[in-house]
Amino acid sequence: MTEPCSPPLFVFQLMQNDDLPPRRAPSPRCFEGPFAEITVGEETPTVFYVHQDLICHYSSFFKSALFGEFLEASCKKVSLKEESSDIFRIIIHWLYAASRVIDEENVTTLCKVWLAADRYGMPDLQNDTINCLIYELMGFKGVSEYVELVNWVFANTTSKAKLRDVMLDAIIQDALEGDLDIDELSEASLSALARRYHRNAGVIKYSTWEDPESQRQRRKGIKCRTLLCEYHEHTTSSSRP
Repeated sequence: MTEPCSPPLFVFQLMQNDDLPPRRAPSPRCFEGPFAEITVGEETPTVFYVHQDLICHYSSFFKSALFGEFLEASCKKVSLKEESSDIFRIIIHWLYAASRVIDEENVTTLCKVWLAADRYGMPDLQNDTINCLIYELMGFKGVSEYVELVNWVFANTTSKAKLRDVMLDAIIQDALEGDLDIDELSEASLSALARRYHRNAGVIKYSTWEDPESQRQRRKGIKCRTLLCEYHEHTTSSSRP
């Protein structure tokens, strides 16, 4: 397993790009090999050409599709009829960009990027998306307006999805500031919210806006799941191509 992210950061603490652990870079040869042809969408499909070794470095899904025993492996073509070209365009930009920051401010879009990264087995992209999502959620009050989005996230993820935790903690933060409206939460979302609130509310309340020294002092006596690292996917290096 990879080492925990260092230094630990509490959820909703503003992050600088330089504070993030470096992305595990692909080999230079990944930019020299052949291209894979990826067709996205059905009615008006968009075709993307990407270095196959590069996308396989970050994605277990594409590694299996392009180097396994599937038809796609022989022709180096993959069809993603159910995917959005806008979401996949963000993924392609991330593949070739050196920055850890996803160039997107819309919370709903970031959630969709995380879900796509989950489908394609791209933990590095999931982690970068989570970082940016937390940054965007911190930028304003009234996160409860995303109740519909929370329900959508719960309908499209498993019980262990870290994306659920981020969205629930955002709503809890609203609750601690007297701004909670849960009337429209689904039964599954509400049940998970109650469990997480009971476990984490006190920690989040005192870790969000305190200065760094106060946070360090409080951390000495707190064991919690609100470290930024705890929202991340951690993989073994042996899973890399």
